[in-house]
Amino acid sequence: MAAIDTLLRTMLEKGGSDLHLTVGLPPVPTLAAQLTTPSFLL
Repeated sequence: MAAIDTLLRTMLEKGGSDLHLTVGLPPVPTLAAQLTTPSFLL
């Protein structure tokens, strides 16, 4: 799994606004007010 700084940097590069983190589940980013699939960060 990616480190939090890598996840946040990718969010900034892609124009994301939120990163939803839940134990046991992959991170779910928000892009253009839409929840996206976790593959967005891969």
